[in-house]
Amino acid sequence: MDILPKNKKRLLQISYKYSDVDFNLKLIQNSIDSNENIENSISYIVFDDGYIGDFIFKSFKSFKPNLNEITNRLEKGKELAKKIADYEYMSEEFIENNRQIKIMYFSEKTPIYKDAKIIYSIIFDETKHIENLLTFSENEPEIWKFSLIQASGKENLKHYIDLALKAKDKEIEYPFVVFDKKSNRFAGSTRFYDIQLQNKTLQLGYTWYGKEFQGTGLNKHCKYLLLEFAFEKMQVERVEFRADANNKKSIAAMKSIGCTVEGILRKNVKKPEGGRRDSIILSILKDEWNQQVKQNLKNKL
Repeated sequence: MDILPKNKKRLLQISYKYSDVDFNLKLIQNSIDSNENIENSISYIVFDDGYIGDFIFKSFKSFKPNLNEITNRLEKGKELAKKIADYEYMSEEFIENNRQIKIMYFSEKTPIYKDAKIIYSIIFDETKHIENLLTFSENEPEIWKFSLIQASGKENLKHYIDLALKAKDKEIEYPFVVFDKKSNRFAGSTRFYDIQLQNKTLQLGYTWYGKEFQGTGLNKHCKYLLLEFAFEKMQVERVEFRADANNKKSIAAMKSIGCTVEGILRKNVKKPEGGRRDSIILSILKDEWNQQVKQNLKNKL
């Protein structure tokens, strides 16, 4: 998975290469590329849960959907999933601005599914997430009880997001906003930080969710995807987790995904309200992920 070049107007843009494509997909690609009448081509993969993934030939097109557009896309995907259930693909044609448009929809049953490796990119203004997360910031201040960086209230949230984006620009952190596909709503945030590619290590943290999303399994799903990416795509050898030693809920959540407790750093950092805190250190190693943690966590999803 390739994280594309930095762009302050992009929250997340991830693409999968199709350099080792299946012959059928390559045939489609060559056919489209050689046809001068086709200005741009975007095909869709429809998943059972309604998510629609894109793979693109010819010119690259940026998508900047708002939340309503994402929601509509998911709903359309659910309808398409029913229609396409017994087929490998379907298509539709229509006229738009005096131009004939043809759209291809591929199901997960299509032979090229495994090799169609450019998946939907969500691109939008990162600053918009102040509004998307503001309800948690204003109405659930207890979320940041143990946080070293407070984000309760709009100004604190703006500062919180600004620090995360600056660290991303320095390529030492990569923050994510978590979107719950079941409810079609933003749910919280998490990030990779202290990324040390030379040592093949990183930390996973700054994780928080609104009350409504806590205990729903969302965190486990999110951690599974992040750990899979860290160990299998980034090829790191160690993922570290930290928390306030008094944050029993967070510690229990980390243990439940397979983390091993390594010890306590005594009074290692200042607390925002004054005084110092003890930090608990946990981790998962690549060998542990491959041998047992991945499957154990997958069984809990």
